[in-house]
Amino acid sequence: CTLNCPEGHCWSTRECQKMEKEECHPQCLGHCSGPTDRDCHVCRNFKLDGQCIPECPKH
Repeated sequence: CTLNCPEGHCWSTRECQKMEKEECHPQCLGHCSGPTDRDCHVCRNFKLDGQCIPECPKH
């Protein structure tokens, strides 16, 4: 890109690509389909019963 586009995403040399930032839960790593720890496509740490969790439960 010749423009100063965020993250270097351009449609052309004169037009930046606009991208909406997803508001994902902190336990998500990457994309999500909603705001909760059950909406993550990939968990940052662990997944238990469909929920992303920071650490494994103690047994």
